[in-house]
Amino acid sequence: MVLKNIIFDLGGVILDIDYSAPIREFAKLNMHNLESIYSIAQPDPMYSLYETGKISTEEFMNYLQSRSPEGTSPTDILHAWNSILIGLPPHRIEILKQLKQHYRLFLLSNINELHIDGFEAMYCQHFPESSLHDVMDGVYYSCRIGKRKPEAASFLHIINEHGLDLNETLFIDDSADNVAGALQVGLLTRRVIPEQGETFEHITSELLKLKSQL
Repeated sequence: MVLKNIIFDLGGVILDIDYSAPIREFAKLNMHNLESIYSIAQPDPMYSLYETGKISTEEFMNYLQSRSPEGTSPTDILHAWNSILIGLPPHRIEILKQLKQHYRLFLLSNINELHIDGFEAMYCQHFPESSLHDVMDGVYYSCRIGKRKPEAASFLHIINEHGLDLNETLFIDDSADNVAGALQVGLLTRRVIPEQGETFEHITSELLKLKSQL
């Protein structure tokens, strides 16, 4: 089979993130023991509801406010929450545009509305006349489809909607759990592991080289 489709994760693959940054920022606000919010294996129940769109941003912010010391402002909480978003290297979007000439591209991200707003603001800074929807054939956020990785239903949502052949579809993510979930569904997989040289740039370079050799 010839590879035809690529499903990308966002955070840790296209978008640079730092999971520890919000913990540090919340600690500055004397808000501690929030590590469970970012746990993939056992996430905070309220965050799971927010990340799958079952509660609103207002409800989630009220939850964080309830765990903060008296006098903590919503602005401070929002800053701490979005500090996980480090930056969007614009060259990665240019690479995606090159890949789009050869593959169908999709995005599947475990994400919430506040982080979507933060990411889209970063994207707009570099590409004010477009959005990621112009680069991808489909963009799927967990908070909008009601399903999150590594649940099989999240992968099947894209596969079924676009009629993708599993043997022709590669999933790229930085999470071992998410990659394992994709493998169980039957997708081809690559994991981004920067310390082992498996970066977005390295993997996509291989994919572009593969097409140039055909």
